Amino acid sequence: MRAVRLSCALGITLALALAACGDDSGSGGSGGSGGSTTSTTSSTKSATSSTGSTGSTTTTGSTTTSSTGTTTGVGGGVDADHLVINEVVVAGNEDEFVEIHNPTATAVALDDYYLSDNSTYVDVASGAAWDPITNNPGTDFLARFPAGATIPAGGYLVIGFDPGYEASWGGCPDYFVATAPISCNGQMVPVLEQTDKGSITDGSNLSNMREMLVLFTWTGDTNDTLQDVDYVTWGDMFEAGSRADKSAVMGYQADTPVDMQSGAPVPGAGSSIERCGPEVGETLTGGNGLTGHDETSEVLASSFFVEAAPTPGAANVCP
Repeated sequence: MRAVRLSCALGITLALALAACGDDSGSGGSGGSGGSTTSTTSSTKSATSSTGSTGSTTTTGSTTTSSTGTTTGVGGGVDADHLVINEVVVAGNEDEFVEIHNPTATAVALDDYYLSDNSTYVDVASGAAWDPITNNPGTDFLARFPAGATIPAGGYLVIGFDPGYEASWGGCPDYFVATAPISCNGQMVPVLEQTDKGSITDGSNLSNMREMLVLFTWTGDTNDTLQDVDYVTWGDMFEAGSRADKSAVMGYQADTPVDMQSGAPVPGAGSSIERCGPEVGETLTGGNGLTGHDETSEVLASSFFVEAAPTPGAANVCP
């Protein structure tokens, strides 16, 4: 089953692969559901060697500056001192997952952590109802981690979207984005929590060609602003809702303009994009990030690489 999917993705052009393997492009797709609050994944991996998600691999290039401040320059960058979005599969639907990595030496409690794939995530901090900008209603999501959830030092946490995850990866994710727990390998895998009615549906999923993901933290008090923890967008194309920009929102610093954001490469069906090395070119001050960085300024085209053999729940295999 897996070999058939990979040969479909690798043996023909991207356009034919999407037609043959299934395409959920646009702002969202379809998903699944899940049970407990453990944060160490039970997924198995096909890779046998790796350099780690915070390994020494870097890219080269010229120094750059962002419209919101000075960056470390392409080819430079800083190792993350916070949780990162580490690996993402966007197609086919049953394969999709998001992997979060804790590169620090301390466990992180996830009680106030959220995950979303739409630029309107910022509205949650004002108490506004979930009303995403999307061409595919019911596919985008705004999710909160359950109370008591944690990710250990050096650990990985995997979030799936479809009941077919087990057949694709030979194990279970830590959570599903869905409306009810999903049975996987004889256990009920928990789901992330809705923040508002409809903020998660059984159709929630990731878009293939253009999309964003943001991991953020918020106290739950509407007097407090939220803080970006990590942000990834992929593809050269973008549309309203598919890239974050809080510049016009009261109480926030200017994000990098959407047309200046550097998208990660688009993975084919069955492939992933994975983080390799430091946060390249990221503006280190004056941002909306948890550590004061502008998380929307990272040169994602240099930080992320396409991996033909994804490794959910383990260190990335980087070039």
